[in-house]
Amino acid sequence: MALQRRRVDYLGGKTYLTVMNAQTKLSAKGQVVIPKDVRDRLGWPQGSDLDVIETAGGVLLRKRQERKKLSVAEASAQLRQVINYNGPPLSVEQLSWSAEADREYRRRTNQ
Repeated sequence: MALQRRRVDYLGGKTYLTVMNAQTKLSAKGQVVIPKDVRDRLGWPQGSDLDVIETAGGVLLRKRQERKKLSVAEASAQLRQVINYNGPPLSVEQLSWSAEADREYRRRTNQ
């Protein structure tokens, strides 16, 4: 594995650009070893969950982002903020109604 470091000074600060040329092989099981220095630099400990994203030029590996699990009430509150809805809560039936059913509901409830 060849590791080249180039030093760049920018506005008095020091920045190091690292160019990494590494080669690895795909095993019979479809496994690939990511070099330790790369794993360390990216903060990928053993057992890290990675997303495998197919691109036009190959494959991109990205550490899976932890997503907070929301309750229905929390998800509804976030959705209301995004779409700026300030009306009363709607039932699932109301959300799946047709325009004709909505007109009938409004006629019956005088809305």
